[in-house]
Amino acid sequence: WSSDVCSSDLVSWDAQAGLRYRVRRTSLSLSYWRYSNAGGGVYAGASTQTVSGDISQRLTRTITGSLSAGYARNKNLSSIVGVAPEQVWNTEYVGVQLSHPLGHTASIYFDYNLQNQSGNISVLCSGNVCATTALRHVFGAGFSWSPRPYLIGR
Repeated sequence: WSSDVCSSDLVSWDAQAGLRYRVRRTSLSLSYWRYSNAGGGVYAGASTQTVSGDISQRLTRTITGSLSAGYARNKNLSSIVGVAPEQVWNTEYVGVQLSHPLGHTASIYFDYNLQNQSGNISVLCSGNVCATTALRHVFGAGFSWSPRPYLIGR
């Protein structure tokens, strides 16, 4: 990586790998991603690596439950030499979700995620108090709709 913030000669690489396994009413997945991105507001650009896993099972005829967990590591792409250190931001999460179909093309879901974020920089500030870690509880509900496929040109 170039350490010059104004340089346009940055080269990056991306990789993705995944594994899915399904047996009867249970499915398992594991994935790894490595990519560069715009930084999401914390950095002016970041190199991100994520590992995540999910287990999903049909609990009843109409309710599916899933448990997921993951880890992400974000590192700033560039810094000014001698001024800004390498900045790293880590996120671990675990979540549960319940979903229920509404007919053949729609469903509703309810979920809960626990996220732990930590880093080597103090960006979480409230007044004069700054921290390098944050614990978040995220509750959600939603509606999903997928129209039936439409065949063109038979």
